[in-house]
Amino acid sequence: MTRRKTLDVGVKDARAIGREFVAAWKRAAKGRAVRAPAEGVYFADFATMMRFLTPRRLELVQTLRAAGPVTVRALAQKLRRDYKNVHGDVQLLKRIGLIESEAARVHVPWDIIRLHTEISAKPSRRAA
Repeated sequence: MTRRKTLDVGVKDARAIGREFVAAWKRAAKGRAVRAPAEGVYFADFATMMRFLTPRRLELVQTLRAAGPVTVRALAQKLRRDYKNVHGDVQLLKRIGLIESEAARVHVPWDIIRLHTEISAKPSRRAA
């Protein structure tokens, strides 16, 4: 059975990334196996994530995943969108790692793209 490739996409602040790094460092220092990092794309906050992952771009990824490798022009036709706009979205999605290209075709290399975020109260700041 082949392993399904999963990409986690979400919000993660610098503190959380630092904690994960320190935990891995400590495990390695103790001679314990370090877990392979999950592949992921993380944004500093929810608003930034939503600026990059618009409904149209998510539709593009979903359509491309279903279609398999295609040219940007063919993808634009499937989406019934202007080529120039689809091309711009493809370039952005390639830069952040959601899609890849080979020769003149683009594709989604992930079996699963898992979007997640946490909503929690911000720590209160007390006046000194």
